[in-house]
Amino acid sequence: MKKFISIFALLLIILSLVACSPNAVENSNQTEDTSNSIAIEHSAGTTVLDKPAERVVVLEWIYGEEMLALGAQPVGMTDIPGYNSWMNSGSVKLDENVENLGTRGNANLEDIAALKPDLIVTADYYEYDYNLLSQIAPTIVLTPYPGEEYPTGEYDHMISSIEIMGKALGLEEKATEVINDLESAYEKANKKLEETSIDFDYIELIDFSTDDTVSMYLYTDTSIHTTILEKIGFNNIYKPKKFELYGQTNINVENLVGLDDHTLFVVADKGEDVFSKGLISEDVLNGLEFYINDRIHYLGSNASPFGPLSTLNFIDTVVEVVTENE
Repeated sequence: MKKFISIFALLLIILSLVACSPNAVENSNQTEDTSNSIAIEHSAGTTVLDKPAERVVVLEWIYGEEMLALGAQPVGMTDIPGYNSWMNSGSVKLDENVENLGTRGNANLEDIAALKPDLIVTADYYEYDYNLLSQIAPTIVLTPYPGEEYPTGEYDHMISSIEIMGKALGLEEKATEVINDLESAYEKANKKLEETSIDFDYIELIDFSTDDTVSMYLYTDTSIHTTILEKIGFNNIYKPKKFELYGQTNINVENLVGLDDHTLFVVADKGEDVFSKGLISEDVLNGLEFYINDRIHYLGSNASPFGPLSTLNFIDTVVEVVTENE
């Protein structure tokens, strides 16, 4: 009973805030002009905007990054400190007045409603109540990890969500420009790398190990990392035994045996030797070809592409570390 009352009270707060919004419909019997409406299909259905969104709340980093690439700023976003640590790539930054809405997946609905957004964008792996969000503002739910039928799922999602954000913001031409800039960056990087002696066959590792726990992952062909690297000329030799939804396979260091004949990219800082934590015996380590022949390239701890800005940063990082000793 108490839970029902608290939900009812929250709905009253949300509805009162929405009613005060300048975008609220004052008369439900009014005939609306839908000639310029924007219909957006997404994971939870179809959302119709009566005009391009201006006050946008994003509940996942990638969509905030995409807004910045489009030349727009959200009014609110979750975990801004985390975004600034992991994804704040290049010269395009979040404005200081963007409201931090707390942790990802756990934003407070009252805080969202207080911003009076005209659009909310979230990811489907967060357990928000779509109907409650839609009571606050039109809501779009997107799917960053779309499943086995999408062989380059993460990358395809980035491109499609740039297009969706462009459509929602009335910036479709800018969205096309952003996507074209990515293609130009791939072509430029590929030409530069072709002039090097790099072995284009590779595996890529991300290390979350601590002194007590081994937590290492190899990227699979469905990861955005792999798709981008392929676009600039590389070939991922690691093939998982089963489909990995998140584009990563948890491995032990010994699993690298047999995959060591080529290039190893490591998502970690250069000074952090992932093999110096007592995770592997000297005999095994000294038998790994990429270790013996110095074919390990450290990309940095935050060299992970999610949206278009971090993708451009990732490309630049790969080219830089590969060519620095050429």
